Amino acid sequence: MSAKRARPTTITTTGNLQSSEKKKQTEEHMIKTVSEFYEREDREALSMTAASIEESFLQHSQAFKQKLLDSCNDLVKQLFEPSEASNFEESLLSLFISLRRLNRLAQYRNRQIRDRVNQERAVVEERFLQLQNVRSEIEHLQKEINRCYDFRSADEDIELVSLEEFYANAPPSISQEEITRNDPHRQHLARLNWEMQERKNLVGTLQEREGRKNVLITDITTKEHRLKSLKPRIEAVIEVFSYILYF
Repeated sequence: MSAKRARPTTITTTGNLQSSEKKKQTEEHMIKTVSEFYEREDREALSMTAASIEESFLQHSQAFKQKLLDSCNDLVKQLFEPSEASNFEESLLSLFISLRRLNRLAQYRNRQIRDRVNQERAVVEERFLQLQNVRSEIEHLQKEINRCYDFRSADEDIELVSLEEFYANAPPSISQEEITRNDPHRQHLARLNWEMQERKNLVGTLQEREGRKNVLITDITTKEHRLKSLKPRIEAVIEVFSYILYF
């Protein structure tokens, strides 16, 4: 009698599962092609959560376990009529199919999630690589900036005229006092420009005077040669006059 009392609860639990399975089977009859069936299954797998799959799997496995326990009872064949035994086998098979289906849905969902994670990982790795490249560029630019700060130009060793002399002697087109007074950089450029102009003028003056010097040296050299050539003649004349005076 105890076995008879345990069965109604089991049948009630499995009855609900069977009704839901029959409802799904009725809906599946409306699907015309195999591709539509798998598309529907895939959509359902993606719409389900891990918790819902686990809950459904536990319900079906519990019912399946209860069915197996009932089938192990030696009184099953005696208590059930042949028609009831057939229904029992159908419900057991239905539960097994449901468990297989839940397992497939879970596997498909896990595979989709794994693919999605791999895609996201690829995106993250690509962005991380871009970040590393940008960081390398930043380090390179920082080194270049530090090199610019440490750079010493050759003009720093040039001795420039004083500011008073610069603004007093430089033409307004170069000095631009109204601008350079408040701009040290442009002031330095203007002073360098004025220094270059002055040095060019000095170089021109130097070249001119060197040219005049060379002309004078040439003239002096010519006159020296002439004087050297006159010396023997003068000596000959002196000798002749000395001979005449002696007689």
